[in-house]
Amino acid sequence: MNINNRWALITGASRGVGKRVALALAKQGCKLILHSRSLKGTSDLQERLQAAGAEAHSVAAELSSISAVETLIE
Repeated sequence: MNINNRWALITGASRGVGKRVALALAKQGCKLILHSRSLKGTSDLQERLQAAGAEAHSVAAELSSISAVETLIE
């Protein structure tokens, strides 16, 4: 499957599996929206990905909060 220039939202991108998924997708040319509970959680990863030429943006929200998820979507 060709995911070059496609967008992906990676929840839990600040560590563990989410971080590894983000790195793998970026290697395939995917554009990324990195999610964590706070922007601080994905700032290092975002900088790393952008330095490697990937398009990456960070968003923050507590996914157990409906109002936070609605804000994230907006």
